[in-house]
Amino acid sequence: MALAACLALCVSSTALADDKAAAEALFQEAKKLSADGDHASACPKFEASFQLDKQLGTLMNLADCLETTSQVASAWAHWNEATEWAKKQGDKRLAYIDGRKKGVASRLPKIIVRVTARTKAAAQLTVRRGDTVVRPASFGIALPSDPGKVSFSVWREDEKLHEEQVIAAEGKETTLRLDLDAIATAHPGVDAPLALAPPATPIAPAAPPYSPLHRNTGIIVGGAGIAATLAAIGFQVGAVVKKGQADEPDSCVSERFCTPQGFEAAEQARRFADIGQWLGVGGLAALAIGATVFATAPKAPDRDTAASIQLRPWAGKNRQGGSLRLTW
Repeated sequence: MALAACLALCVSSTALADDKAAAEALFQEAKKLSADGDHASACPKFEASFQLDKQLGTLMNLADCLETTSQVASAWAHWNEATEWAKKQGDKRLAYIDGRKKGVASRLPKIIVRVTARTKAAAQLTVRRGDTVVRPASFGIALPSDPGKVSFSVWREDEKLHEEQVIAAEGKETTLRLDLDAIATAHPGVDAPLALAPPATPIAPAAPPYSPLHRNTGIIVGGAGIAATLAAIGFQVGAVVKKGQADEPDSCVSERFCTPQGFEAAEQARRFADIGQWLGVGGLAALAIGATVFATAPKAPDRDTAASIQLRPWAGKNRQGGSLRLTW
């Protein structure tokens, strides 16, 4: 185990030494290019040197090189990093670094992205600055940028829907306005409904076929009730007539002394009264049921349902009856 740890430590130390050597070589080459005025070639080498061996001096040279090539936003970010680093280390170069940071800050181009997004479809879109997604929290804020053309695009997942370019100038603010609602409307998604498609018209269920059975049943039951009521009236009238015949002087002296004709008339009067009473009760019940069934029956299509009932009872000296007329 000790031997393995020793070998690992030796390998790590060797790799670290190699990185430092490579970083130093890149740094010296970058310094030479800068001295010759080839700052465009020097900046990537300062960057590579710093990645291999992070030193404050290398970071300062990288920031200076980027500022010289007008990459002021990148330079400002590196000067800001160098300031924080110098504060932590108590480096005597802090005042110089902070001055350079403030000097480059006045040259920063800034871009404000203002977005309109009210619909659900617009909320599904993303804004990119180059290849970097611009988060909604950054909308409306002046963000530093390097000078030159800056490309912004609007995406729905992996599909680019819109692209615009703005020119960032040193010391100036530029505003880009993106109407995501309009962009989403101009590029409807696969699942989006067609704007001109009319709403579907619901199909009413077919009405069941008309049947007069319900209505006719009410008429028949009601008619039977009316007939029973008429018969009851007739029997009651007959009972009255028979009672009158039994009360004549030549028929009965009292209820106990009657002629055979008077006794027969009295018995018929009682029978007619009993029959009339029961027919009346049953007739009225049947009439109520028939009227209810008739009233709740469905109407025939394209036909006004009108019904009338005419009842005409009559009675004579020895005969009684009535007439019934139904219209529907």
